Amino acid sequence: MAAIVDTKILPKPDKYRNQKSEWPEFQFSLKTYVGAISEQLLAAMTDAERQEGAILTASLDEAHVQMARTLMFILSASLEGSSKRLIMNVEGHNGLEAWRLLCRREEPTSGAVQVAQLTTILRTAFTGKLETFEDEMERLEAAIKRYEGTHTEVVSDTLVQAILKQNAPESIRGQVELQTFQSVSMLKEALVAYTTGKLSSMSSSASTAASATPMDISAFEKGLAKGKSKGKGKKGKGKGKGGGKKGKSGEYTDQQKGASAPFAGYCNWCGKWGHRKQDCRSRPNGQQVAAVDTPATTSGTTKETTPSVGAIESAGVTAVNEWIY
Repeated sequence: MAAIVDTKILPKPDKYRNQKSEWPEFQFSLKTYVGAISEQLLAAMTDAERQEGAILTASLDEAHVQMARTLMFILSASLEGSSKRLIMNVEGHNGLEAWRLLCRREEPTSGAVQVAQLTTILRTAFTGKLETFEDEMERLEAAIKRYEGTHTEVVSDTLVQAILKQNAPESIRGQVELQTFQSVSMLKEALVAYTTGKLSSMSSSASTAASATPMDISAFEKGLAKGKSKGKGKKGKGKGKGGGKKGKSGEYTDQQKGASAPFAGYCNWCGKWGHRKQDCRSRPNGQQVAAVDTPATTSGTTKETTPSVGAIESAGVTAVNEWIY
């Protein structure tokens, strides 16, 4: 039983830690390792999996006895926990019988188990992510092959296509839903092509966004401030909101200060504080306005007052205009 490759450079499979979800990968890795050592031993393992009754050491020829012991050595180094205790109870270091028992325990073939495994395949649900879709397709294919190998029943091609289309990511599902494919392999090729193209497009868009030059915020703020300074009006110039001419009293007009600003001076009609002559309610309608109101003064602590026109008229003074000018 000469090895196909040098076992010194051949990596050993990871140990099986009795997690049924890890069994398919462990079984594949172990059989690959054994096949690299001896094609005859791999064929004997495959035959042992299909045996219904116990494989007795006495029924084996010398070549198969040697293969059974070699397989027991490999299993002992690859198992731990309850799996290792299971093969310890096999008489005569018969690795073929140990492998048969292990396969029966981890992958039973009863009718109830078969129904449960097929139900699991039919209810397969992918994550819907493009990044994991190809890996999920491979996992489904592995589960179908295990089912077919264990129960000698083939899962129909149409059923597998329906499962794949149903679980395709939404971004590519519409491209395959209404198409007809002659086989599962053709559908898988199309799905892989669509997935690769979509991922490449997303990667290209992300690279373009990452390479875009960010806006210089400081330069933008400087430009905005400069624009504001140019737009401001100067006091005393122009006709804009910010401009206007001073009156004779040195105060800005209402257009400059705003209509809501009160007049800071005395009325030249009634002599009261806070409004102009043209706005005085005591002045008769139609009376010509010919004088400029007197603003407030700050000389000393007292305010200078100006006699009102109404007061002069009431005293019999007729030369109103002369007094005003």
